[in-house]
Amino acid sequence: MKTTFREKSVLITGGSSGIGLALAKKLASEGAKIALLARREERLVEAEKEILQFVRRSDVLVGKISADVSDEKSVKDGIAAYIQRNGVPDILINSAGVSRPGMFEDTSAEIFRWMMEVNFLGTVYATQAVIPGML
Repeated sequence: MKTTFREKSVLITGGSSGIGLALAKKLASEGAKIALLARREERLVEAEKEILQFVRRSDVLVGKISADVSDEKSVKDGIAAYIQRNGVPDILINSAGVSRPGMFEDTSAEIFRWMMEVNFLGTVYATQAVIPGML
């Protein structure tokens, strides 16, 4: 059975680049309504332009939420404002992530903390923001 994303609302953290952007393009081409959450407003604008090239229907929109996933208030306020305007997304894809390659012994605790804040807590904050409405 093939899953259809037509008219589904999909919120993607880290959606302005990498895997998140690739997923946004694919889902938009299948008729999903896309909302991107990322830190840099200018990158969100560029990502929106890229995604719109894959849209086949005029009613498919791309929403943008400028927020840093490692900042709980930023994420929750941004998602709450989006939900107030557009409703609760049907699907949340937590794709924001960072890495700092290097040897363990050469990596500072600050770098590990930063990676945990983005990769783990960013997922927690975004999920906490949407789950009440999804349930």
